[in-house]
Amino acid sequence: MSKGMTMQQIQNQSLVSFMVANPQQGIAVTNPATGELLGYAPVSTENDILNSIERAHVAQKEWSALPAKTRAGMLNRWFQLLLENKADLGRLMTLEQGKPLAEAQGEVLYGASFIEWFAEEAKRTYGETIPAPSASIRTTSKPVRIPESTKIFRSPLRRPQ
Repeated sequence: MSKGMTMQQIQNQSLVSFMVANPQQGIAVTNPATGELLGYAPVSTENDILNSIERAHVAQKEWSALPAKTRAGMLNRWFQLLLENKADLGRLMTLEQGKPLAEAQGEVLYGASFIEWFAEEAKRTYGETIPAPSASIRTTSKPVRIPESTKIFRSPLRRPQ
């Protein structure tokens, strides 16, 4: 949301199915302080979710094939985008949740700090050498699976616990 952009210009997309919200099928999102209609949140079907899980498995393979430095750079770019858009993201969170603007912008910075940490850690692709009597054992980390869970939370930039 840039300066001068209205809530009506924001496309509400599902992070599950990346579809634009249809007012006839979406859930109305209102400003809790004024009752103003802000937009619609998409409702994903079971098929949308299953397709998204399949796409996530494909994306995970592509992501893990990238060099560590590239992955770190992409995460760092995400971090920078959060910082650059702190004011707009804070305003959006204030409108949706009714929290004070300073608190919402602080939450953007808090959420961004996790992305920054992961960007730095992405550079470090090291294993561990474990001494053994007759061999040298080396461990490496590899993704196990895509986490498949649902969590509803009111703070979109806070790491779910």
